[in-house]
Amino acid sequence: MEQPTGTVLTSLPGPPARPPAPDLTRLLGGPSGPHAQKTCACRRTHHRHRLTLLGLGVDRATVVTHAEAQLDDADRCPDPGCAWHSLLALVFAGELVLADLHCSRLSGRPRWSGTGPAAQAVRIVRSRITLLAGDPGGARRILDELIREPLAGTLDTVAVAWLTEALLHLGEPYRAETLLTGRGRAGALPAHLPGKAPLLQARGQLGLTLRRSRHALKDFLACGAETAACDVTNPAVLPWRTGAALCLRELGQDGQAHTLAHAELAGARQWGSPREIGRTLLTTALLEDGPAARDLVTEAIDLFTVSDAPGDITYAAHVVGSAPGLRRDVVWTRRTLRRIAELAHRSGNRHAADRAADTLSGFLSVHGDPALTRHETEVVHLVWAGYDNTEIADRLSLTRRTVEHHLSSVYQKFGLTDRRHLFRAMTELS
Repeated sequence: MEQPTGTVLTSLPGPPARPPAPDLTRLLGGPSGPHAQKTCACRRTHHRHRLTLLGLGVDRATVVTHAEAQLDDADRCPDPGCAWHSLLALVFAGELVLADLHCSRLSGRPRWSGTGPAAQAVRIVRSRITLLAGDPGGARRILDELIREPLAGTLDTVAVAWLTEALLHLGEPYRAETLLTGRGRAGALPAHLPGKAPLLQARGQLGLTLRRSRHALKDFLACGAETAACDVTNPAVLPWRTGAALCLRELGQDGQAHTLAHAELAGARQWGSPREIGRTLLTTALLEDGPAARDLVTEAIDLFTVSDAPGDITYAAHVVGSAPGLRRDVVWTRRTLRRIAELAHRSGNRHAADRAADTLSGFLSVHGDPALTRHETEVVHLVWAGYDNTEIADRLSLTRRTVEHHLSSVYQKFGLTDRRHLFRAMTELS
């Protein structure tokens, strides 16, 4: 087989020994002009240190603290790009609630409301929060309205990129393709286009969705080269490696696919955002099989219980429902999809809950839904209440042997091994 990417892992430069502050304006665009940047004091103080940590993907807590400090003082800064970077830092750190609170606070002030550059930046960040919170329709509405306006600075490219992603989440890849073509972003891009990296990332996701693996791989690798040129290695900023890994798997390059996916997982663990680790675990699970894949998915779902991004719960349902290596274990898949559906319901996000419920319903329609008998249900409830087998037998007027038979039947139906696992499953469902 042709080796399409013989230098995938060697063509991108590694981090420098003494990394400079990353060029986030080139990487992600921004609302400010050069005059505002020159007069801004933030860039000479904590702002530069925070951007360096963000680019390297280390010390997430310090990045969050410094970002909040800058946003608290945002009205004094002449450059709206500093607040833009600070809000994005909170998003990349997985602090969606904090980022949304700061967006709300800023939007209530004259400079950050209306249609000016600062207001546009806040609205774009809010669209990203909305998407990650599991509402791609809401993100689409914000961005559809924005791209009809003349966007300030270099915000246009990232707005188109994130609208493309929202359309993909809504299952509308051909509308996303039409958007890119209509905005002149489907072909070759200028060498130094600010915001080019997220656009390449979105184009890669589109290509992957449409099974155009070679084109998608080219865009993902170009995104990686751009992030490296901007001194950013943090996968939470642009997770191009897992996208490239999925393309390589489609092209039969399993070895390089695993290398890239596990490199991104290592970076996500170093950064420490539960959302980013969970997302990377799920994509890595698509490259694995058997118990290894199941362990990765289970860890990801555990992390999503402490994350505030319901959109990732939807991705978990997609991974579990579509990966053949996972679906072969019917009992595990059924139990995991139930857990995902319950988490999505608790999140209060209708889109995430509906998608998770649809995936579960589709699986059950093919593989069935084992139901407990009346006695089995009674036994399970008493186990949950803390009774032992002898006490359960007394309360239900059964023999101890019959209680043990009912428990064995429950374990078999739901893929459990013992009383401890049953109690844990009941705890999760409660």
